[in-house]
Amino acid sequence: MLPGFFDNGLVRISLRRPVAMMMLLLSALVLGAIALGRMPVELIPSGFSAPFLSVTIGYPDATARDIEEKITRPLETAVATTPGIDQIVSTSTAGSARIMMVFENDVDMDVAYRQVRDRINRVRPDLPADVKDVKIRKESGESIPVAFYGVIWDEEIADPMKVVDDHLVRPMERIDGVGMVNMWGRADPQVMIDVDRARSEAAGINMVTLVAALAQANFTLASGALEDGGKTLLLRSVASFQTPEQIASIMIRPDGLRVGDIAEVKLGQPERTRYDRYNGKPAAVMF
Repeated sequence: MLPGFFDNGLVRISLRRPVAMMMLLLSALVLGAIALGRMPVELIPSGFSAPFLSVTIGYPDATARDIEEKITRPLETAVATTPGIDQIVSTSTAGSARIMMVFENDVDMDVAYRQVRDRINRVRPDLPADVKDVKIRKESGESIPVAFYGVIWDEEIADPMKVVDDHLVRPMERIDGVGMVNMWGRADPQVMIDVDRARSEAAGINMVTLVAALAQANFTLASGALEDGGKTLLLRSVASFQTPEQIASIMIRPDGLRVGDIAEVKLGQPERTRYDRYNGKPAAVMF
């Protein structure tokens, strides 16, 4: 069959059946107009990429081997029984673990999310006691960032991330249709407690006693309910630290020894492992 055969055949049919060809052409135009108005413009159409869940666990100051043995393997074993899982990819690094679960396209992700959450809750008692932050996120092609913005600031600003949060991140999160705003390259200030070894030894205070005193003083606790005029008021005790001065004033012993007596408490920048700059100025990426 030569290409010219089809060309000549189409021309002959058009000459013999002009009305039918015109109707076919009009039908194609009408269908195209309808599709243009109703078909959404998507970077990755729904169903094109498989849905998946990500589980991220933070465990600071632990090696990758400890993360794998104490966190990644128990969690991976627990979530592997979730129905509809097609693939599991786990990554263990110093300070954190990440488990990616790819599901089949016909899986209800709301149900899968609850099933994964239940399995993680069952295995939580087997994880290290100081593992508190376990994040579960539903992911798909729709969660790919649609815009990236570079943010720069002057180095004289004491807390640039607070300014970015107050004037950029939170206002953008309130925009209709915006699901989430994330930042790359941010470095939030941290509370640093520099213990004076000589003073702490003279007072007979070790790190275990100091950490226990701080943990006991910093809490948020439900405290029951109060009936008032036919209304039920829920009570909550809040004793979380707001300033370094509050931490320094925490009493360690009944004789009046406070944290500030054996340590210097201040806000400072954490150790940087990456630096982002644009045109010579500190920068971060918002997406």
